[in-house]
Amino acid sequence: MDNMKFIANGGHWNVYKFDGILCIHPNEYKNPIIKRCIRPTKDDMYIHSQDIHKQIRSIGIPTIEYCIFHICDNEKNLVCENLNEGDIFYVSPNTIRGYIPTEKVELLQAIGIENHSNKISEEEEYCLQNQIKQINNYKIILDRIKKDVTTLAKNHISICEDAFFFGRNKMQTDVDLLYKLADFDNVCINTDVESKDLMNSNIIVGISALWEYIHFFMKEGEKKSEYLQHLQNLLKLHQNKQ
Repeated sequence: MDNMKFIANGGHWNVYKFDGILCIHPNEYKNPIIKRCIRPTKDDMYIHSQDIHKQIRSIGIPTIEYCIFHICDNEKNLVCENLNEGDIFYVSPNTIRGYIPTEKVELLQAIGIENHSNKISEEEEYCLQNQIKQINNYKIILDRIKKDVTTLAKNHISICEDAFFFGRNKMQTDVDLLYKLADFDNVCINTDVESKDLMNSNIIVGISALWEYIHFFMKEGEKKSEYLQHLQNLLKLHQNKQ
């Protein structure tokens, strides 16, 4: 496919933005995200993401509008909604965990250490440089996450931190935080664990994901310390139930 711009990479995928209208009969998709496996793989990984997304969307959990396995010119693609087309920027703490600032990469290269990925999206870079000061709906977003991951557990879906993308208005630093599930590699159907145990496990994951977002994308200060301490206390409470 032409009109693709490489924007980021992660543990499994190279991520591109398609500029224009992508036609997959009978539908058209405007400026979608295209994901391609970094290493050659069977169709399973693409189909897994497509199927898990379909199940999550069917039970009303916030997620991307579409996630479609599509082969074009013998290239396998996962075609996904672009969450960053408007004033709301969605980012994942997952990408930032392994991020090394440019100056450190240059230092490592200068002493002969190569192979450090330094590619994060423009939106992630923006949110790192323009960190939030306050979450106006902190209790609401926390309660929503706990409720949604409990619903996932009731449907035998085991979630992971990497699936969470948090959204904020790019022009504000006091924000009403949003979230969507948008990465499905490590999300799975789990019928081997009792429902109450999966609920508790999912709640731990949801709290951890919010903790990471605040840790990476919020300015240092009293509010950040308050949120992180509250989440750490909640994590201890639920970890003691395991």
